[in-house]
Amino acid sequence: MLDLDKYVGKPWEFTATLAGVECPIWYITKAVPAKGTLVYCGNAVPGCPIRMRVGPTGVIGQWYLWYSATPDFLPIDPVLGTAMLGGNIKFLATGNTFGATATYDTTVPNAPGLVGLNIYAQGARRDVGPIGPFTLTNPVCFKILGPSPPCILPGC
Repeated sequence: MLDLDKYVGKPWEFTATLAGVECPIWYITKAVPAKGTLVYCGNAVPGCPIRMRVGPTGVIGQWYLWYSATPDFLPIDPVLGTAMLGGNIKFLATGNTFGATATYDTTVPNAPGLVGLNIYAQGARRDVGPIGPFTLTNPVCFKILGPSPPCILPGC
Protein backbone atom coordinates (compact mmCIF):
# COMPACT_ATOMS: atom_id res chain seq x y z
CA MET A 1 0.00 0.00 0.00
CA LEU A 2 1.08 3.59 -0.63
CA ASP A 3 0.86 6.69 1.52
CA LEU A 4 -1.45 8.83 -0.63
CA ASP A 5 -0.89 12.15 1.19
CA LYS A 6 1.67 13.41 -1.34
CA TYR A 7 -0.74 12.75 -4.24
CA VAL A 8 -3.68 14.80 -2.93
CA GLY A 9 -4.73 17.55 -5.34
CA LYS A 10 -2.40 16.40 -8.14
CA PRO A 11 -3.26 14.30 -11.19
CA TRP A 12 -1.71 10.85 -10.95
CA GLU A 13 -2.54 7.45 -12.40
CA PHE A 14 -3.01 4.70 -9.84
CA THR A 15 -2.82 0.93 -10.07
CA ALA A 16 -4.96 -0.84 -7.51
CA THR A 17 -6.13 -4.31 -6.54
CA LEU A 18 -9.63 -5.03 -5.36
CA ALA A 19 -9.91 -6.60 -1.92
CA GLY A 20 -12.81 -7.21 0.38
CA VAL A 21 -15.78 -9.48 -0.05
CA GLU A 22 -18.86 -7.52 0.97
CA CYS A 23 -17.48 -4.00 0.61
CA PRO A 24 -15.14 -3.09 -2.25
CA ILE A 25 -11.79 -1.94 -0.89
CA TRP A 26 -9.05 -0.85 -3.27
CA TYR A 27 -5.40 -1.23 -2.32
CA ILE A 28 -3.30 1.19 -4.35
CA THR A 29 -0.05 -0.47 -5.33
CA LYS A 30 1.50 1.99 -7.78
CA ALA A 31 1.30 5.69 -8.71
CA VAL A 32 2.76 7.39 -11.81
CA PRO A 33 2.32 10.94 -13.16
CA ALA A 34 -0.81 11.25 -15.29
CA LYS A 35 -0.39 11.11 -19.07
CA GLY A 36 -2.93 13.90 -19.47
CA THR A 37 -3.57 16.88 -17.19
CA LEU A 38 -5.95 19.84 -17.15
CA VAL A 39 -5.52 23.00 -15.07
CA TYR A 40 -7.44 26.25 -15.09
CA CYS A 41 -6.80 29.70 -13.69
CA GLY A 42 -8.55 33.04 -13.48
CA ASN A 43 -11.75 33.99 -11.68
CA ALA A 44 -14.92 32.26 -12.86
CA VAL A 45 -16.97 35.47 -12.76
CA PRO A 46 -19.40 36.52 -15.52
CA GLY A 47 -17.49 38.63 -18.04
CA CYS A 48 -14.04 37.57 -16.78
CA PRO A 49 -11.38 35.56 -18.63
CA ILE A 50 -10.30 32.07 -17.65
CA ARG A 51 -7.54 29.91 -19.09
CA MET A 52 -7.41 26.13 -19.40
CA ARG A 53 -4.25 24.17 -20.17
CA VAL A 54 -4.12 20.61 -21.47
CA GLY A 55 -0.80 18.81 -21.20
CA PRO A 56 1.81 17.56 -20.90
CA THR A 57 3.00 16.85 -24.39
CA GLY A 58 6.35 18.28 -25.46
CA VAL A 59 5.67 17.17 -29.02
CA ILE A 60 3.17 17.89 -31.76
CA GLY A 61 -0.22 16.62 -30.72
CA GLN A 62 -3.95 17.21 -30.50
CA TRP A 63 -6.15 18.29 -27.58
CA TYR A 64 -9.88 18.50 -26.85
CA LEU A 65 -12.02 20.08 -24.10
CA TRP A 66 -15.56 19.30 -22.94
CA TYR A 67 -17.73 20.65 -20.11
CA SER A 68 -20.84 19.71 -18.19
CA ALA A 69 -22.88 20.90 -15.23
CA THR A 70 -22.65 17.48 -13.57
CA PRO A 71 -19.82 15.07 -12.71
CA ASP A 72 -19.74 11.35 -13.37
CA PHE A 73 -17.33 8.42 -13.14
CA LEU A 74 -17.18 6.14 -16.16
CA PRO A 75 -13.97 4.06 -16.49
CA ILE A 76 -13.41 3.47 -20.20
CA ASP A 77 -10.12 1.57 -20.41
CA PRO A 78 -6.58 1.60 -18.94
CA VAL A 79 -5.15 3.67 -21.83
CA LEU A 80 -7.91 6.21 -22.51
CA GLY A 81 -8.81 6.67 -18.85
CA THR A 82 -12.05 7.61 -17.08
CA ALA A 83 -14.76 9.98 -18.26
CA MET A 84 -15.56 12.30 -15.37
CA LEU A 85 -18.39 14.35 -16.95
CA GLY A 86 -22.05 13.48 -16.77
CA GLY A 87 -25.39 14.65 -18.00
CA ASN A 88 -25.48 16.98 -20.97
CA ILE A 89 -21.82 17.09 -22.11
CA LYS A 90 -20.88 19.99 -24.41
CA PHE A 91 -17.87 20.25 -26.67
CA LEU A 92 -15.79 23.34 -25.85
CA ALA A 93 -12.65 23.46 -28.03
CA THR A 94 -9.93 21.57 -29.86
CA GLY A 95 -6.54 22.35 -31.32
CA ASN A 96 -2.97 21.25 -31.92
CA THR A 97 -0.07 21.30 -29.47
CA PHE A 98 3.38 22.49 -30.41
CA GLY A 99 5.01 22.40 -26.98
CA ALA A 100 4.58 21.42 -23.37
CA THR A 101 0.91 22.42 -22.98
CA ALA A 102 -2.03 23.60 -25.04
CA THR A 103 -3.69 26.81 -23.88
CA TYR A 104 -7.35 27.73 -24.33
CA ASP A 105 -8.50 31.20 -23.24
CA THR A 106 -12.18 32.03 -22.95
CA THR A 107 -14.47 34.47 -21.18
CA VAL A 108 -17.23 33.41 -18.80
CA PRO A 109 -20.49 34.53 -20.44
CA ASN A 110 -21.82 37.74 -18.90
CA ALA A 111 -25.08 36.11 -17.78
CA PRO A 112 -26.20 36.62 -14.16
CA GLY A 113 -28.20 33.38 -14.34
CA LEU A 114 -24.95 31.41 -14.33
CA VAL A 115 -23.91 32.62 -10.87
CA GLY A 116 -23.69 29.73 -8.41
CA LEU A 117 -23.42 27.00 -11.04
CA ASN A 118 -20.64 24.42 -10.84
CA ILE A 119 -19.00 23.74 -14.18
CA TYR A 120 -16.95 20.57 -14.71
CA ALA A 121 -14.41 20.37 -17.54
CA GLN A 122 -12.28 17.53 -18.85
CA GLY A 123 -9.85 17.27 -21.71
CA ALA A 124 -8.14 14.67 -23.85
CA ARG A 125 -4.77 14.72 -25.57
CA ARG A 126 -2.59 12.61 -27.80
CA ASP A 127 0.82 12.87 -29.39
CA VAL A 128 1.20 12.85 -33.16
CA GLY A 129 4.35 11.45 -34.77
CA PRO A 130 4.04 8.61 -34.05
CA ILE A 131 0.31 8.86 -33.42
CA GLY A 132 -0.39 7.86 -29.86
CA PRO A 133 -3.65 6.90 -28.19
CA PHE A 134 -5.97 9.52 -26.73
CA THR A 135 -5.63 10.02 -22.98
CA LEU A 136 -8.32 11.71 -20.90
CA THR A 137 -7.21 14.34 -18.40
CA ASN A 138 -8.23 14.87 -14.82
CA PRO A 139 -11.44 16.89 -14.41
CA VAL A 140 -11.53 20.42 -13.02
CA CYS A 141 -14.50 22.06 -11.34
CA PHE A 142 -15.14 25.74 -10.83
CA LYS A 143 -18.11 27.62 -9.42
CA ILE A 144 -19.38 30.67 -11.29
CA LEU A 145 -19.00 33.43 -8.69
CA GLY A 146 -21.10 36.55 -8.24
CA PRO A 147 -19.99 39.92 -9.65
CA SER A 148 -18.18 41.03 -6.49
CA PRO A 149 -14.77 39.35 -7.05
CA PRO A 150 -12.64 41.31 -9.51
CA CYS A 151 -11.43 39.75 -12.74
CA ILE A 152 -8.00 38.20 -12.35
CA LEU A 153 -6.01 37.69 -15.52
CA PRO A 154 -5.19 34.03 -16.04
CA GLY A 155 -1.59 33.27 -15.22
CA CYS A 156 -1.21 29.50 -15.33
